[in-house]
Amino acid sequence: MSDQDTTSSAGAAANPRDPEAIREEIDRTREDMGETLDALGAKLDVKAQAKAKADQAKTQAKATADHAKVQAQTLVSQGKEQAQVVYRRQPKAVIVGAGAVLAIIAGLLVRRARR
Repeated sequence: MSDQDTTSSAGAAANPRDPEAIREEIDRTREDMGETLDALGAKLDVKAQAKAKADQAKTQAKATADHAKVQAQTLVSQGKEQAQVVYRRQPKAVIVGAGAVLAIIAGLLVRRARR
């Protein structure tokens, strides 16, 4: 084996006139150019960007709706528990209050029917 045969690719890169080093440089440059062109293509693809933003907005809206649903369920549960506590303490007051609300609604309906 000669000294040229045992030269590694690192040694080939050190000699700028070496055809193997030039090929490696060209290959690296092509890869870099390909990646750059792919990145530019993605930035220029307005349709894909709009779809990505729409998907992101959809995901965010769903998360917000899910959070609001959980909060509403919590509030309803708390309101139900409070109403049960009030009813246990003063059932007559709750019944009288409900009767008053029904009487007001009935009065409004009768009044509307007469017009």
